[in-house]
Amino acid sequence: MLAVTGPFNWYYTLFSGMLGLGFLLWQLVEGRRQAAAWMLCAMAVAALSNAPLIPLVRQETPTRPSISAALFSDAAAWTRVDAITNGGAPLSELSLARTEEVDAIQVYRNATAIGSLVEARFTVNPLRSTPGALAFGVGLFGLVAGRRRSLGWAAIALGATVLTLGPFLALDERPPMDRWAGAFPLPYYWAYEHLPFFSKAYRPYRIGVITLTCLGALGAVGTAAVATELRRRWVILGVALLSVVGFSQPLWSGDQPARRPLSDARIPDLYGALGELPPGAVVEVPLQYQPTTIANARYQYNQTRHKHPVLNCNQLIRRTDLLAFRDYVLENAFLSAMVDLARSRPPYRFTGADLARMREDGFAYVVVRHRVEADLLSLAGEARGDLVVEPAMSLFPAVLGEPVFTDLDGSIYRLPDRVEATRSWVIDGEEVVDVDFPFDALRYLLPLHLPPRGGLPLWDEGGRQLSFWARALSEEPVYVEQGEARTLLRIDPAHWTWQRIPLTDGPVGLVAGEGGARLEITQVQVLR
Repeated sequence: MLAVTGPFNWYYTLFSGMLGLGFLLWQLVEGRRQAAAWMLCAMAVAALSNAPLIPLVRQETPTRPSISAALFSDAAAWTRVDAITNGGAPLSELSLARTEEVDAIQVYRNATAIGSLVEARFTVNPLRSTPGALAFGVGLFGLVAGRRRSLGWAAIALGATVLTLGPFLALDERPPMDRWAGAFPLPYYWAYEHLPFFSKAYRPYRIGVITLTCLGALGAVGTAAVATELRRRWVILGVALLSVVGFSQPLWSGDQPARRPLSDARIPDLYGALGELPPGAVVEVPLQYQPTTIANARYQYNQTRHKHPVLNCNQLIRRTDLLAFRDYVLENAFLSAMVDLARSRPPYRFTGADLARMREDGFAYVVVRHRVEADLLSLAGEARGDLVVEPAMSLFPAVLGEPVFTDLDGSIYRLPDRVEATRSWVIDGEEVVDVDFPFDALRYLLPLHLPPRGGLPLWDEGGRQLSFWARALSEEPVYVEQGEARTLLRIDPAHWTWQRIPLTDGPVGLVAGEGGARLEITQVQVLR
């Protein structure tokens, strides 16, 4: 198992090694020295075959920082870390010490609380590997029915369960850690601090994979033992019923992961058009150092279609790469302005020298999205981090000229081949008015309900342009009405879409169709 998993995933190589050591100790306790010797030889061969991968593992995850109860129970430390994990902290504030603090707290954040262990409910566990009461019930059945034959599996399951609890005991998932827990470090803490390579398992919940494997084996041992004492038909019936309950568990247990929305694997045509353009590196805005939302996390996935190099750093655990990204971006005023562009505010200042330096370094394109995936799964950040607004939206055509491609999903701008180094731009945004919209979905968490043929005024004080981001919550059409003109909003439930409406005389409002409508609106602005 070690030899097979090593070339594909070093993380599960570590878990395979843990499981292998459990088997080895089991054989030694049972007095099966020959079997233990063969297992030891097999593990040595597997380790030698995977040894060339060790430098790659060290590159992927640098030396892990030390962990402590004082850090995990410090509320201020959690606040500092959350500011980085949601991408809200300024890039200039990132330092080696702060990134190590983030790395260390990830250990406790990714540990399994007692309540989560029983309920199979763990919000930061995308693998759904937290066992839950049903899995432990199957294991208990196997332990009782299998008697001596099941003791080894039970011991390994118990050890893995204790490790998945992390360095200190937590009753629930709410940070910071209770101070009393710091007086009782668990085995994971000692293994993390003192065992070579163990600190690479910095997400304790994943060790639950070993627990699940052993609990399943316990159920099989128990079923085999019962099968010798009961009629075959009752055994088959019992196994069938348990299988139905087990396989349907994602539909009803914990936070019901089977009912969560699937990610859309389609890549917008915008990136197909980008792939047909001449070679050159790409900057996608807003530029982030952490994938705070699904749309931002898909930058690299979209790259599989357009094939251009992308300026990106979405791995907080790769501190050396992150700090190199910081240094490079902060040396260029244009790139610095692009960082967290959706949540930052003007003025934006840069010069032609910044653009010329990007061209010298191989950059050719800037991609601005007008439609982004709605964050239905709720990553670390907030949807506002994707929604670029004015005056940033007007910045790109003003500085880079007309886009080389544009559609509903976004625009592609080409960096100029030649630009005067002494030319400077200052985008102050004085002409932008942020409208205090009472139904702002991200500020007040209020969806908008329009009755059949009902309307809602948006703006009536003049200006050049009205803009906002919108997302449908129903299938009924919604229109923008201005005077006698009525325009259909092109919105859907899966995306936030930027709407830009030239203003003429008269008020502007939303109007629903025959069946009424539900939608979300945010970031309402007017250009004077």
